[in-house]
Amino acid sequence: MNIKLLHYFYTSIFLLNSSVKATDQDCFNTLSDPTPKITLSSLPSEIVVHMASYLEGDNFINFYRTSHPTRDRLMKEKSLFISDDLNQVIDQIQKTPIEELKHLIDLWGRNKRKSVSMLRQAIPSFEGYEIFEDYLQESKPEEIEFARKKFMNQVMVLNLLYAFGDKKALKTCEDIYLKIQLELSAEHAEVNSQHYKFHRENLSLLTPNIRKEISRDYREGNPPYERDLQKAEFYSKDLYLPLANKQ
Repeated sequence: MNIKLLHYFYTSIFLLNSSVKATDQDCFNTLSDPTPKITLSSLPSEIVVHMASYLEGDNFINFYRTSHPTRDRLMKEKSLFISDDLNQVIDQIQKTPIEELKHLIDLWGRNKRKSVSMLRQAIPSFEGYEIFEDYLQESKPEEIEFARKKFMNQVMVLNLLYAFGDKKALKTCEDIYLKIQLELSAEHAEVNSQHYKFHRENLSLLTPNIRKEISRDYREGNPPYERDLQKAEFYSKDLYLPLANKQ
């Protein structure tokens, strides 16, 4: 391997250490002489961008702040940040399982101001998930699942916004929580198998302790839940949701 390429590779590993705060004046002479000292500014743009593509969250921010040249190079690379295309943002949210929300937080946290702006534009696409009782009783399973997925995506966006410092997301989440609680209180006496489950499973994304109860109900087949080990396993998983337990 070319000694400079080896040096670049070693430097990239070095930068992955979050305890390291590199600056443009830092010289990475980690190999023995006569290896030339190399600063980030002297690296080709392609290598800088390639190194940055492996960094997320605070690691990326530390790398981004190393120097003005590095910052300018990375800002020109649109693929490193949230898309400018709203349809692409919506599509990526829809394709990302809620279990992988942490990845989107790390990825889009590279430019929080822009991410908040784009997500605020995207959130109306995931609102209006509610299914009223009369409609719910006539709905097909796939329609109920579509509504549940829509709610899940809304919760994902609210958690992304909250992770990026948008405190309005907490108030929105609290309003949704209270609304679902009212729905559950109204339905609890009859325990409609579809309506009750729909709201309770939605609520489990806001209060994770309920997930454990739902997992047990699916595992044991407690009414109105039928025995379903696959769903029991899904609800037993802990999710990374910054808004959880805030209500």
